[in-house]
Amino acid sequence: MRRRRRRSLDESVDVIKAAGESSQIDPSVFIEQQRQLLNEVRLSREKDQHEENLQRQLSEMEQWVKRMEEQLTEKDRELENSERVTSERQQQSINFQRQLTEKKLQEASLHEQLREKGQQQ
Repeated sequence: MRRRRRRSLDESVDVIKAAGESSQIDPSVFIEQQRQLLNEVRLSREKDQHEENLQRQLSEMEQWVKRMEEQLTEKDRELENSERVTSERQQQSINFQRQLTEKKLQEASLHEQLREKGQQQ
């Protein structure tokens, strides 16, 4: 009987020891740790994806700004050309007005000369 009790005692110790070891890896704790790890991985992926999205949006905005700057540069060139053309036309108008004034003076001078010749004859 002693042997049987001893064996039972040894088996009980083994069972208690095994139970203690298994309590160190409690299934609910293990599952919770795995959930936390999974959440951390998911959050990390979401963060990476969010950063990629932000980077893509930033790149798109930079491209948009570049296109707007190019359009603005083109509009500035067009405006400069328009201002140059306007200035040239204003100068031509001034020149035509001077020529017209000179022609009118010449015409008046010719009329005066004709009148003087007519009076002399």
